[in-house]
Amino acid sequence: MGGKTGRRMLAAVLIFTAVPLSYLAAKRYGFSLFDWGEQAILQIAPAPFDPMESRPLSPDRALSELEAALAGAIDIRRIQLDSPAIGDAELRGLSRLQQLQEVDLRGSAITDNSIGVLQAMDGLRRIDLRNTRISLRAIYELQRARPDLEIEHASLPQGAAPGFRLRLMRRQLQKQLAARVDTTPAGPARAQRKQPVEQASATTPARGGDEPKTSGSPTPGAEDRRTDPARQAVERGLDFLSEQQLDDGRWSLTLPNETAEPALTADVAATGLSLLSFLGAGYTPHDAERGEAVRRGVEFLIGLQGDDGLIAQPDSATDGVVQFYSHSIAAMALAETYGMTGSEAYRQPAQSALRRLEETQHAELGGWRYQPQVSSDTSVTGWAMMAYKSGRAAGLHVSDDAWRKAVSWISAAQSPDQPHLYAYNPHAPNTRAQRHGRQPNPTMSAVGMLMRLYSDWPVDDPRLEVGVDYLLAKPPALTAADRDAYYWYYATQVIAQVDGEPWREWRERLYPLLVDSQLEEGEWSGSWDPESPAPDRWGAQAGRLYVTTLHLLCLEVEYRVLPVSTQ
Repeated sequence: MGGKTGRRMLAAVLIFTAVPLSYLAAKRYGFSLFDWGEQAILQIAPAPFDPMESRPLSPDRALSELEAALAGAIDIRRIQLDSPAIGDAELRGLSRLQQLQEVDLRGSAITDNSIGVLQAMDGLRRIDLRNTRISLRAIYELQRARPDLEIEHASLPQGAAPGFRLRLMRRQLQKQLAARVDTTPAGPARAQRKQPVEQASATTPARGGDEPKTSGSPTPGAEDRRTDPARQAVERGLDFLSEQQLDDGRWSLTLPNETAEPALTADVAATGLSLLSFLGAGYTPHDAERGEAVRRGVEFLIGLQGDDGLIAQPDSATDGVVQFYSHSIAAMALAETYGMTGSEAYRQPAQSALRRLEETQHAELGGWRYQPQVSSDTSVTGWAMMAYKSGRAAGLHVSDDAWRKAVSWISAAQSPDQPHLYAYNPHAPNTRAQRHGRQPNPTMSAVGMLMRLYSDWPVDDPRLEVGVDYLLAKPPALTAADRDAYYWYYATQVIAQVDGEPWREWRERLYPLLVDSQLEEGEWSGSWDPESPAPDRWGAQAGRLYVTTLHLLCLEVEYRVLPVSTQ
């Protein structure tokens, strides 16, 4: 081949339908073309000489003029450019060849700057990026954007499904973050920390009992905590929660010096929500910075757990009403703690809590309500299903039958005519006080859609597209009619899964609203006032700590929620 002449050549394999290009035309553009029947080897000098202009052509221009010469004559399907002389500029020229299906760029000098070009090549079906400068992060983003694209890279197994490849890359990226030492300055008493290697999340749904996908943005590091407004708000909120933790490790909905006490008493739920807020930001019991608060909270829940696995406070005045809200939230927190740490100290308590959920699941209706097997509603069932998902993500056991029954309740709550709409309780008594439960509403619809994403709806399902538009029509706002942290919590998870323009639109409404309304001074610094500037829908019942934790979980969704689209 021409490489023996002492000059480095670029080899390109072309598959085409005809070869009308003459040798002289090829020479005119600085190329040598060898006909192998239906295949050809095209050799391109790094700086082809143009005799008409008496000066060398740049490789980018060479590729551009090659395309012009072959336009309408050759249907190029595959091209090989495995040379360090090919860089980002050359790839931009190559992108004009719209019929390309396969590109071999092994050993080329392209960088992460070329990912956008590759992503935009709609006809591309396979690309070899071994021994290039492309980072794992860029490969990950390319696979997310183009799940149909077969990518060869040294860190990826060949022949694996895109979902598995994304899970593998997610773990590799998290391990890279775990190896980075956090150098956030906070005084001599603040120890450096590492990010968790793997974060199990109730928002990493699996289908049919399979391992949930583990793709999405990794937990931000030190730089993000210093510069990102949302992450700064999260850290302030966690500072507030640290100050409110009681001596025995629990958190309470009732806070000292609060002028208006919440109507509910639910220390188990308060502790579970607070722990989820720490875990969602990447802090585990083993963390040097905030680990002590997490460890004490987890130990409080384990200390309350009975032999039957139930986590409850029998002497709580309102525990009968919130018992399975509380237990589900606590089970979710224990499962995520085990999933993030792998510590055997947390495995059995988490498994026991999940087993108690299975034992108390309604045998016919499939869901949960306030007491074991008395009825079902979509609200309590949503929390229980998230606990199931956290358990499965952590490798704990949840039977397929238990999951199937839970999905059957979601189906029962679904509107028969508008499948994106869900009701609180379609079997509610037809009384003035309770008949509203039969009617779909935005909050229960967000719960229902998230559970569908967990089970049987892909992110491109047309029903979900209609549902997201429905949620976007009720955007976050600080008015008496619109402020609802519970609705925001579920809607944020649904829309974040869909990503793209819907997520940008929702995020641009929610994040600045939360960041700007967080208190930054005084006794309640880091929290959100449940009554001001407008009352939260459930603020009077659950109070400041409840509103604060749900707002934190919303702000953490970008590095906590793992996309279902990468199954």
